Amino acid sequence: MKLFSFKICLYSFLVFAANVFAQFTKFEFPSFPAAVNFAKLDTAELVLSSRATISSSLQVPKTVAVRVQQGGRFNINSGKTLRFVGVFNAGPHQVFKAAARSPSIAAR
Repeated sequence: MKLFSFKICLYSFLVFAANVFAQFTKFEFPSFPAAVNFAKLDTAELVLSSRATISSSLQVPKTVAVRVQQGGRFNINSGKTLRFVGVFNAGPHQVFKAAARSPSIAAR
């Protein structure tokens, strides 16, 4: 399986009794859709630190937060939709690049 040059990290959080301890677990995925499919099984945060190509429409569920770091960017193919239902966080830098025809980027 070919791994792309970007890394997507998954942080999972566990709650024990009255205390909240952050359980840090880092995974690498071959694509952003693969990371979303894995992360939607639980509450998670995906961290994008390099470029990810969106070649088919994708909805990120509300249980998955997405954070785009400096250098991270979504390259969205023509006619495809990337929808964030949950939390989306990025700094003051470019995080989306559209193909020749404008893609659809939605947030709820």
